Amino acid sequence: MLTALKRFKKLFTDTLVSICAVLCTLILVINVVNVVVRYLTSASFTYTEDITVISMLWIMGLGVSVGWINREHLLINLIDQFLGKRGMERLLLFQDIVGVAAGAAMIWLGRMSQAANTGFVQSVIGFDESFRYWPVLVGGGLLIVAALECIAERFAEWKEGGAEA
Repeated sequence: MLTALKRFKKLFTDTLVSICAVLCTLILVINVVNVVVRYLTSASFTYTEDITVISMLWIMGLGVSVGWINREHLLINLIDQFLGKRGMERLLLFQDIVGVAAGAAMIWLGRMSQAANTGFVQSVIGFDESFRYWPVLVGGGLLIVAALECIAERFAEWKEGGAEA
C-alpha cells in the first residue's frame, strides 16, 4: 500500500508542478514580449495583466497541494523536543486533518465568492469575474486529496512499522 501511495504522490506532484511550470513560462514569455513590443513600438498588449493574474491564481491553487503533500509547509521544529516521537506523529496527523478542513473551507469560500461575482466582467479579455475563483475551488479539492494522501501514508507507515495508530 505504501508503494502505491508513493507512486500516486509522485504522479500527483509531477503533474501539478508541470502545469505550474507551463504557467510560469507563459507569464515570463508574454511579459517579456510585451516589454519588448512596448519598447520598440510604444504600444503594448492589453491582455497581459489578465493572463498574468489568472496564471498566478492557478499556480497558487495548484501549488498549495504540492506543498502540503511534500510536507513543505510551515512546521515548527521546536515542539518536537517536548512532544517526543509519538506525540509528533499525532500532531502531524492532526495537522493533516486540519488540512482536509482547510481544503473544504477553500471550496466553500471559493464557491461563495464565485457566486457573488458571477455576471461581472471587468477584465480586458472579457471573462466573467467568477472565473477568478476557480483556482480556489480546484485548489481546495486538491488540498483535500493531498491531506488525505498524507493521512493514508501515515497509517500505512504505522502499519508497516508495527507502530500503534
